[in-house]
Amino acid sequence: MTADFDALFNFTGVTAASHRRPCILLVSHEASRTGAPYALLYLADALQKLDRFDVRIVTQFGGPLVDDFARVAPLCVAAEHCGRLGIGSADFAAIVATRFASLQPRGLVLCNTVALPEYNDAFMRAGVDLLTWIHELPAFFDAPAMELITHSSKHIGVYSEWNRAHFTGRYQIPADKLVIVP
Repeated sequence: MTADFDALFNFTGVTAASHRRPCILLVSHEASRTGAPYALLYLADALQKLDRFDVRIVTQFGGPLVDDFARVAPLCVAAEHCGRLGIGSADFAAIVATRFASLQPRGLVLCNTVALPEYNDAFMRAGVDLLTWIHELPAFFDAPAMELITHSSKHIGVYSEWNRAHFTGRYQIPADKLVIVP
């Protein structure tokens, strides 16, 4: 199954880490030059430098940071696969989640936005440990979106104590599930 997972990624500029290492899969909505993708890029680089994990990146869409992501870790731009396979993003998310779930050792997935509910749902259905790292403010979500994130995520990372207080109050998310990730 490792070959099936590897087939999703472009290894240009990087060498695959040993499959004996746990995989950390970082998922983003795009590779734009904005805060959340930059934060994910810096996190991927820091994780690679630890030399303890097989770090991979999935972005739903491309953007100006695609080459930077590809230099740091094997990259999958989901929209390219969806177009080639003639499937929607939810179907592709299910493929990624199923293939990730088959890895040994598996590791974990970090999704850096609430803009990809299909990935939260797919990883939850595949039984994969997921950390959702929320960079958006609490006012940007509706209750069903937060319910999905709460149920699918082992932990939810937020940027400040203010966000943590607003997420616990507005959406009744258990305080111990929210962690501050500056």
